[in-house]
Amino acid sequence: MGFPATVEAYVTYTLYNDAALTIEINATADGETPILLSSHDWWNLEGYYSYDGQNSSILNHTFYTPDVTSYVAADGILIPTGELPSVEGTPLDFRTARTIGSEFNETVDVCGTGCTGYDTCFVRDHNGTDSTLALELYSPASGIKLSISSEQHAIQLYSCDGLDGTIPAKASQGGLDGVVYSQYSCAVLEMEEVIDAINNPEWGIDSIYGPDRPYTWSATYNFTIV
Repeated sequence: MGFPATVEAYVTYTLYNDAALTIEINATADGETPILLSSHDWWNLEGYYSYDGQNSSILNHTFYTPDVTSYVAADGILIPTGELPSVEGTPLDFRTARTIGSEFNETVDVCGTGCTGYDTCFVRDHNGTDSTLALELYSPASGIKLSISSEQHAIQLYSCDGLDGTIPAKASQGGLDGVVYSQYSCAVLEMEEVIDAINNPEWGIDSIYGPDRPYTWSATYNFTIV
């Protein structure tokens, strides 16, 4: 891949009896190299179909990001521009909980040219050390709430604009005959470091790891019924 060192990474999954899951990633490198890892998880807290047997939409889920203050601006093909605009007054401001679809008509081109929805790196006002609440995702239909805590500086949200209804729902996920994964039927959530920080040293994030600086990443997923 052209990186200057060899990286060895390990992932540990720990499932607890109180409906919590912790994922930990640890990596070492035999030389200095940039590392940015995450867990690429797709969520629909209604099991991908609503109670009338139809494919459910993530747009009805409530989303909350208490300490997100800015986001990584990107061009029409989602290449970062080097800017970190404030979320204030934009459809990217979820510091007060609201449904993902509540300002959806205002997100045209947010996830790329011609795309309506989210494929965005949200930047937290966070010290990058302590694991604190990063986000909550809640389905009023199922009553399930997912709370994610992490030490990572950023959250990636993708609202699955690219799904086109050609992938059938799995039986293991409650899929019925004819039910497919349609557009906006999932929320992809990644806890991560701020993307493109390596090209923007003024952001103050050190993306280089090596023999004297191992890489660590962790996130805890708590599930409750509201």
